[in-house]
Amino acid sequence: MTQVWHPLHFGHCPESILMHADATENLDLLIAEEKNRVAQEVFHDAWQSALEEGIEVEILAEVALANALTLLHGSEGLAAVEALLETVSTRLSCGHFDPERRLQ
Repeated sequence: MTQVWHPLHFGHCPESILMHADATENLDLLIAEEKNRVAQEVFHDAWQSALEEGIEVEILAEVALANALTLLHGSEGLAAVEALLETVSTRLSCGHFDPERRLQ
């Protein structure tokens, strides 16, 4: 019997399973990157709108952080908020948020 290739058939070889897992991980990464890009666009537009309304950057930042942390806590729990704050703290100490930062 001749085997016909099918996109959903990965054979019995462990390498083919790993290749499928890699492809799935790559697709998940691409989807996450696209969601991040869209979220940044939406947030940037809202931020610009608020600035045009005369709202100061400090007020915007405080409101954005408070809302983000409250919503994250409500949907994912306290551990997710703590993990995010730890990540942000690490990134801050590494200069990630410095507008003058240059990648080398």
